[in-house]
Amino acid sequence: MALLPLMNAFLAHFHDLSPAKIAPHYHAGVEFLYVIDGELEISIGTEIYRLSKGDAIYFDSVQKHAYRSSGPGHCAAVVVTTGT
Repeated sequence: MALLPLMNAFLAHFHDLSPAKIAPHYHAGVEFLYVIDGELEISIGTEIYRLSKGDAIYFDSVQKHAYRSSGPGHCAAVVVTTGT
């Protein structure tokens, strides 16, 4: 019987931090993120993406990545990660 990769899902709240205060991180597996409120800036490797309510992104999470709220008000997203 093959083992399935672990999956974690959670609701994340993001703050409007200066880029200098954001600590990129990485981990095994992949990540799916769906913005449910606000505007989110996510850096993955050397690319920066800006997501709004209703947007989603899927990426290989071994790439360094970081997040921050990029608009006024509250920013929240559902995050699903997998790993081995």
